[in-house]
Amino acid sequence: MKHLWSIVCKQAIINNETKTLSIIDVIEEITFHVSANLPKEKITFPCDFEIVSYWIREDINKEKDVDFLLEIIDPNGEKIGGANGKMAFPLGEKRRMRTIIKSKTFVYTTEGQYLFKIKLNEEKKEPVAEIPIEVRLQTISEAKK
Repeated sequence: MKHLWSIVCKQAIINNETKTLSIIDVIEEITFHVSANLPKEKITFPCDFEIVSYWIREDINKEKDVDFLLEIIDPNGEKIGGANGKMAFPLGEKRRMRTIIKSKTFVYTTEGQYLFKIKLNEEKKEPVAEIPIEVRLQTISEAKK
C-alpha cells in the first residue's frame, strides 16, 4: 500500500458517473473569531472539514484490507482527536482508492500549528503523511479594527 497525497479541505465531491474528484476550499489556516471574554483554553468549535487521501496498491492480484488511522496533534504535541477506518481492495479490482474523513468540529487548545497525521496500522510507528494547519484565535473586537 502506498500513500500518494492527503489534503484538508472544506468539501470533497466525487462525481459518480466520471469518478472524478473535486476538492473545494483547501484549508491551510483557520482563524476562529471569539468574544473577548471567552476563555482561551480547550474549545470545541463547529467547523466542517474533510481529510482526503489518495492511495495505490502495487499488486492487484492480492486481496488486501488495510486499516488506517488519523491523529490530530496540537501545537503542544498532545493528541486531541482522530479517526480510523478500513480500506478493502478486492482481488483483481481497484489499484487506487480515495479515503475521505469528515468532521463537523475542531478542538482548539492553543494557537499554532496543528498536525493531521495519517498512519497505516501495518506501519504503526511512522505516519505516511503529516498535514500542518495553522490555527489562530481572533477576538471580535480585533476583527472589527
